[in-house]
Amino acid sequence: MPHVRKPKLIDERLALHADYLAQDPASLKGRWRTLLPGCRNVRVDLGCGKGQWTVAAARLRPDELVVGIDCEPMCISFAAEHAAVGGVASSGRAKRPEDGYVAPRNAVFAIGDAAMLPGFFAPGEIVHLHMNFPTPFPRKKETQRRVVGVERLAAYRPLLGEKGVLHLKTDSQPLFDYAAEQLAAAGYDIVASTRDLRSDASGFDDVDLAVSEYERKLVMRGAKLHALRAVVREGVAPNVSCEPKSLYDYLPSDLDAIDYVPLGMENALVNMRNRKRNGH
Repeated sequence: MPHVRKPKLIDERLALHADYLAQDPASLKGRWRTLLPGCRNVRVDLGCGKGQWTVAAARLRPDELVVGIDCEPMCISFAAEHAAVGGVASSGRAKRPEDGYVAPRNAVFAIGDAAMLPGFFAPGEIVHLHMNFPTPFPRKKETQRRVVGVERLAAYRPLLGEKGVLHLKTDSQPLFDYAAEQLAAAGYDIVASTRDLRSDASGFDDVDLAVSEYERKLVMRGAKLHALRAVVREGVAPNVSCEPKSLYDYLPSDLDAIDYVPLGMENALVNMRNRKRNGH
């Protein structure tokens, strides 16, 4: 049996598992449920990366369509491959049912980002919107790039409708605290919250607890998982006039007491500690 061919060109990789791709997601606006007969809900994994969590969620909820979205075409190609064949067996060939792998039929992937969601989904079409370990963009000038900024959150509101739930999971305490402020400003109510999901999962379910390889690596580095669930507060207009903020402002005042540094903030924290020790 020949080894699975690994195309080098992204277009070839995408074509290899096209059955798991939404080639024109805007054309599916209002019609996503038609992709899965008997579909109960549409669940979106925004920033899905290589799709491990998306596929895990699809297995846990076979009656839901789980849509993984990422702005990186290469990530989407890996995600589609992961859904289709589950990686490779020890022999180097694609996994098959005899290996215990059965491809989920309720996972689909699309190239896009947070700003594109209103163009992809109709009002009320998303029942669960997940953001697992989004890039924090800690600097003040990067505020507009955060997927949990108030303007982005305000744009998600009509897509979630009355019954929709927004889920956030992150290793970044500063991003988590910032998100809580932004959610309040955008007219959401936080209905479940924890600063250590593995120790306190009250208010969360098995889908929230699904794990990707990326999450495993963070936990091995000592990360505690901050997580929340939020719903739209009806009858409240979002306040989108929030000022840009640096996530460094959300760090504890005692910098030396920080035992885990979120990815992307390591060098800056070293510099901040050095300045403090030098009396600056």
